[in-house]
Amino acid sequence: MTGYITPRSIASSLARGTSRTTRTRTRTPRARWTRRAPIARAAASEHVYRYETIDLGTTLGGIDFKDLSEHIDRAIERAGVREGAVHVISRHTTTAVTINENEERLIDDARMNCHSHLLSMLIGNSAVVPVSEGKTTLGTWQSVMFVELDGPRERTVGIQVVGIK
Repeated sequence: MTGYITPRSIASSLARGTSRTTRTRTRTPRARWTRRAPIARAAASEHVYRYETIDLGTTLGGIDFKDLSEHIDRAIERAGVREGAVHVISRHTTTAVTINENEERLIDDARMNCHSHLLSMLIGNSAVVPVSEGKTTLGTWQSVMFVELDGPRERTVGIQVVGIK
């Protein structure tokens, strides 16, 4: 591979006493994690990429909320992922996906707040949730929520699970 600087080419240059580059590399300090996945298990594990969709019907005019937590838990179970992430994306421009408390008073208040397209841009249309030991790592009061901003309509939500078994 002429023209490419690789660790092997640098090592062979140093062994010959010649230098192919004047660049110096500084080592970046490693981030400290509070918890690490077992390396031996991860190296021998199978990588999983699974995508599926769910169809949702919203019933209220205007803004409506749907809790996606059970759908996500079943998708993780079907994929068999122990460590990884779940990506949830809405495939519509007047809907949103967010992580929030599934509390009825918050939902009632949000139905009358503002225009659907602006809300979708502010809230966002996807969420990523880490998976550890086969479960999402959401807090006690958190849920991944689908937010209908221009209903009632039939909608589709994609759930992709990525990780290792």
